[in-house]
Amino acid sequence: MKRLPKPDLKPEVVYAACIDGLSDATLSQRFKKIAATMSAQHVYYDTLAQTERLHEFVAHDWGKREQIVIPDIRKGEFVDLYDKCMVEKNKPGRDYYDKIMMSAPRKICPYCCIGHVSTLDHFLSKSYYSSLSTLPANLIPACKDCNTGKGANKLSADNQVPHPYFETDAIERDVWLQARIVPQKMPIADYSVAIPAHWPQPLGKRVENYFRDLDLGERFSVQAAGELERMARYLNQLTSQNDRIKHLRRQLVAEDERARNSWATPLYRAAANDAWFYSTGFKRLL
Repeated sequence: MKRLPKPDLKPEVVYAACIDGLSDATLSQRFKKIAATMSAQHVYYDTLAQTERLHEFVAHDWGKREQIVIPDIRKGEFVDLYDKCMVEKNKPGRDYYDKIMMSAPRKICPYCCIGHVSTLDHFLSKSYYSSLSTLPANLIPACKDCNTGKGANKLSADNQVPHPYFETDAIERDVWLQARIVPQKMPIADYSVAIPAHWPQPLGKRVENYFRDLDLGERFSVQAAGELERMARYLNQLTSQNDRIKHLRRQLVAEDERARNSWATPLYRAAANDAWFYSTGFKRLL
């Protein structure tokens, strides 16, 4: 995961822009009438997120578009405000949608760091938390795989995942992702989570949920397959085992400086510490 700065957008400005995209004047007035309530919700969201308590935000019922979630505003109307006034092109809210989409460096998904950003993920799903549909702090640029894998669940203390805008820097600073090279006919990388002993239990649980829910073990293994083949071709050009070890360690240092818990860093760590692989095993990939 790559942490991102929270969008430098005022929630009330984004909310007002989306309202300006409505063609129904009566509905527009109803949304404007609750502006103060919405501002209070946005402040409450930040408070909970900063203290790792977003699961305390009250969820709405699944489905039930007609459910009143804030006085005089239905759940379906909040969802439509996002879908029709923020996502749709040529609407006033679309500029803010695009700004959040572009906030991910090189348009790489911050959840998996391999996929291409193609959508905005509602960290608290609009299926259960529709009144947060247009809140910038609740909108994360994401790839389709991560958005789908994360799902539209009601948040609880047990199923939380790291929030790219609010998570502690320990998720990037400390090593928690590991890999091993499986010595089979065509070697592959097997990924797993090793939670640091000094981490608080809730942080470890969030990372474990994130790794499982986004199917990162399988996705990272697929990504690593191509790198293992490239690695093998390069190692084959080196005549001494010491040179192969030095090369793998140099690559490990470079990857570790770039992203400590990317799919590539534990792959090079595994390769540099696997005598079977760097002596003869890599040749199976040629």
